[in-house]
Amino acid sequence: MQILIVCDSMTGNTQMVAEFIQKTLWEQHEYHAQIASPKENVSIEGYDLVFLGAYTWGEGKLPKKMRDYLANILVENELPIFPQFSVFGTGDTQWGGENLVNYCRAVDAMYYYCSKYANEPIAKLKIEQSPVSKFQQNEIFKFINETLRGMIVC
Repeated sequence: MQILIVCDSMTGNTQMVAEFIQKTLWEQHEYHAQIASPKENVSIEGYDLVFLGAYTWGEGKLPKKMRDYLANILVENELPIFPQFSVFGTGDTQWGGENLVNYCRAVDAMYYYCSKYANEPIAKLKIEQSPVSKFQQNEIFKFINETLRGMIVC
């Protein structure tokens, strides 16, 4: 299986999640995954699974680099077959706004764009800041396993 992890990280928290996903995929499932930045504009063609990760910017916004990347791979490229997606991101509840409406909202935006232009993502994950606690790491394990169980084999 060909796996790509595209990650946009400002402080390193989202990058840590991407690296944790990559390491877990290899150590527990023997799947190799490539990590790339959206600014590299890596094509998704030929990949079976793409993990998309981003931090939430400002008042719940998807960072411009990831927004542009999604426009490029989902809207501007006309692929005959899209890979399957799972989306993840990091955020901080202190910036979530009333009722935490903006908390990790970039994850919801990526989910929306994938659903609208390609395939509904298999799973989504929101992580508070960096994945250092056992609870957060267990949430990532669950996310990976949910994604792998949800894969449609063609």
